[in-house]
Amino acid sequence: MMRMTGKSSVMEAALLILVCSVCIVPVLADGSNGYWDPWVTGTTTTSATITWWQESPGSGWTVQYATAGYYDTYGTFDHTVPDPDPNPDNFHHVDLTGLEPGTTYRYLVGSPGTNGVFPVRSFQTFPASGPFTFIVISDTHANEQRFRYVADAISNEKDVLFILDGGDYASRDNETEWADYFTYGSGMLANYSLMTAIGNHEYHNDAGDNLPPTEAYEYSNAYGNVLNYSFDCSGVRFIVMDSPDPLNPDDENPTPAHAESQAAWLEDRLASSPSGTFVIHHHPVWTHGHATADAALQSWETLFHEYPVSADFAGHIHTYQRFSVDGIPYFVVANAGGGFVTLTDDGKPTPPGYVYGSTKQLGYLRVTVDPANNTATADEYYVASLQDYNATTATVLNPPLLADHLVFPLKGTLQTPAGNAGSGTSPAANPGGGSPLRITSLGSPAGNVMTALLNRSLSDLHPRHALRVPVSPR
Repeated sequence: MMRMTGKSSVMEAALLILVCSVCIVPVLADGSNGYWDPWVTGTTTTSATITWWQESPGSGWTVQYATAGYYDTYGTFDHTVPDPDPNPDNFHHVDLTGLEPGTTYRYLVGSPGTNGVFPVRSFQTFPASGPFTFIVISDTHANEQRFRYVADAISNEKDVLFILDGGDYASRDNETEWADYFTYGSGMLANYSLMTAIGNHEYHNDAGDNLPPTEAYEYSNAYGNVLNYSFDCSGVRFIVMDSPDPLNPDDENPTPAHAESQAAWLEDRLASSPSGTFVIHHHPVWTHGHATADAALQSWETLFHEYPVSADFAGHIHTYQRFSVDGIPYFVVANAGGGFVTLTDDGKPTPPGYVYGSTKQLGYLRVTVDPANNTATADEYYVASLQDYNATTATVLNPPLLADHLVFPLKGTLQTPAGNAGSGTSPAANPGGGSPLRITSLGSPAGNVMTALLNRSLSDLHPRHALRVPVSPR
């Protein structure tokens, strides 16, 4: 084995990192065939909704489906459900019912004369009990082209049940921009259900940002769900909140009235939660640059602690951030494709519960839930690194880089979770043991590939991913 010493070790290590993490540009979106590949929403233990889009409305469509066991054995389907709309518009929705819990299904969407337009795709119904894994992303802004890196990486994940998306799928309520989401995301949506929250950009008028908001046409037709709703999986509750107020001219910020109008419903959902609760909404309660929680969302924040939630997910501020407030982890996962913002603005305050944050790192949060042991494990993976905040070409991290790790309780007496700095503790006050993985840059073109400091056992690593230890010049 060659040993590196002195300055040469730094140069050779940097070269090795550069060679191993080459700049790869995924294929650009191509919606020229006039279709968006099908996706699955509204999944439960016994049902799911299959949706697809075609440029020229047409009828006669069907969804054929079977369990994976049946299809893989016989190469055919044993159930067929027709599109119930005799005169469908561009969007088609077909409900599948009477399914078996915790079962993988294969399905094929087709109609006379369209054979071969769509491939066979899969999804899994929710289990009645037992552990499961989901992924959280937000602010893909797919038309800006960076989302392709995240979607490609997620498509290679294994044993994922569904994707939780916090909104801003495209920059405007525009068919062309939304096509990029389903084109870039086709691979990840080929196997996992999609559960969605609405973002402020879903209301952005295609004719100009200063014009009145749209009715969020693409979002409403693509996902078809009400804007605040809940669902249960394996006894764990997920609550989706509606933070953007379309009547607010400054839609960058939520409004107290809009949030408070949902508070009674939120309290009901929290009070009856069985084995833990995850909440997702677009605008974050906590973010870097604000010393306190967002006052407009205070009615929600109060309830998050009165009926303690397992964790809160948000987007909107294009970074990755994690906070700990009285033992509750708050994640900002807005690093899935939108142009990034800085976390080092001079003079802006750092909230007391701030634990960790980064920018210019495209990624996703993988969460594994184990209800029987009352635990959840959250791992943030970076998949590509940008030189500039709005660059559209990135340096791919292959395999994805584990950047942040946290184990926390689903429900019970709140304690500061392992690896969490806790409410009132800043990163400077928690530099050592128990801190999350920290990210650093080597400062050269090769060093722009972000690497992680090893501060926990390699035995905790997901088998598909890797840690990289940086070599920094003195």
